[in-house]
Amino acid sequence: MQFSWSVEGASPSDPQDYIDRAEVVLKENDYSTHQTTTSLNDGRPLHYLGADGEGRPKIGLGSSALNTVLQLSSDCAEGNASDLTNSS
Repeated sequence: MQFSWSVEGASPSDPQDYIDRAEVVLKENDYSTHQTTTSLNDGRPLHYLGADGEGRPKIGLGSSALNTVLQLSSDCAEGNASDLTNSS
């Protein structure tokens, strides 16, 4: 079972630079990272940074001229949610 959380914020003045700086910090903290860039519907770039570390939350950071979105997810229990419900 996983716990997931996301939050949206304002766009930075330079989305690519923002992603690049975040990648440096994550790598310094022993995360493995990967970057991709895609296009929004209007053609503007959306920069994405994914990060994963052994036994740590998975991080997704998207940044564009429209906004910035941070997503975190981590395993919080073995099995599925249905395994933890009490059926009487």
